[in-house]
Amino acid sequence: SSGINAEWPLRPGNQVVTKPEDLEVDTVYSGYVKSTSSTAGIFVSLGINVTGRVLMKNMSDNYLKNWEPMFPIGKLVKVFVLQNGPKVELSMKLSDLKKGKKKKVPTATLR
Repeated sequence: SSGINAEWPLRPGNQVVTKPEDLEVDTVYSGYVKSTSSTAGIFVSLGINVTGRVLMKNMSDNYLKNWEPMFPIGKLVKVFVLQNGPKVELSMKLSDLKKGKKKKVPTATLR
């Protein structure tokens, strides 16, 4: 089990993301760190079966050394959608988050 509630309960004002196409490019979302990889970056769960990747170059406007402990599994993070399919590419750079069109709140809970 991934530890993510499979029902992803809908809360008032929230949009449930069920496929990559539900994500809007240039938009800020909240999600949960699903896993990290020293070579691939951070994988963020954004909805039911929807996971995006934050490459190391897109984690911060500044170089981050020893970044993995800063992103434990289950941590709530804000991400900016760079690409929504077929692979979901995300950014955590403050410069991207500031220019995001709108903010979406998470639609999932971790157990």
